Amino acid sequence: MSDYKAVWKDTTPIKSANKGTPGLEILIELTYKKVGEGPDDWEPIPVRPERRIWLYFPVNGNSEVSIKKLRATGWTGQHLSSVSQMHGKTIEVYSTTQVYEGKERERFDIASGPKEGEFSLDAFRAIDAILQSAPRATTVTPQATAPATGDHYAQHIDAEDNQPSRTDGDLPF
Repeated sequence: MSDYKAVWKDTTPIKSANKGTPGLEILIELTYKKVGEGPDDWEPIPVRPERRIWLYFPVNGNSEVSIKKLRATGWTGQHLSSVSQMHGKTIEVYSTTQVYEGKERERFDIASGPKEGEFSLDAFRAIDAILQSAPRATTVTPQATAPATGDHYAQHIDAEDNQPSRTDGDLPF
């Protein structure tokens, strides 16, 4: 899910201060803010602030996360040197609030769609529609032996096979 549309302005190769992990600093300019749930619910931002996104590519680690984010922007290159093809392109980004060195800051990242295990509101609606349109089945649970004569289910014995049948309405939950 994205909060903003932004123009990719520039890219700078960087290394993290702590471990020296190679990465990219992406300079973006925020152009639109999401104001609703619909696909067209975007409002222009009159003063276009610049923000930065940092992607890291650990040499012996999980670079796939950063590559997936780059792919979500539409980048199709095979080498990181080709990210300059993205300059001037509109991408979708989101923001989170984090505390860094005792100060609350807004951090921006590339929107790469729902994470595994997460559903968007549209996904829930689609699943609900499928479930509501599916035919409802009646559950029949056969018993191995006929119930004893004062048993609560004795009144539900099927005359043909002398077995109790249960439907959803018979179950206490």
